[in-house]
Amino acid sequence: MTTRHHTETLHGDRAPSLTIYRAEHDTIVAGLYTTSEAAQQHCEALVSREYPASVSVFFEWCADESDPAGLELDVCVDDERFPTGYTVTPLEVATVYDPDADE
Repeated sequence: MTTRHHTETLHGDRAPSLTIYRAEHDTIVAGLYTTSEAAQQHCEALVSREYPASVSVFFEWCADESDPAGLELDVCVDDERFPTGYTVTPLEVATVYDPDADE
């Protein structure tokens, strides 16, 4: 037998939510994080592996053209700027089930 308890929402009629950050390359998810900074660090670490240690790589985060809430990573190498395909996207995640959200 399953017992369910009704829980009141914390914000009136709206269920509480949490923002997480998805680090990804093109459509491949690299990880999910509770801060944008952690997601950015993961992307930067993955890009760093693509260059020899002798190459200076500078990272520049800018607004993602396809998702203004997100960020995309460009690198500067030898005074040239290149897109990397890495992005960080904020995602709102519900912390409780809201049966009215399906409608």
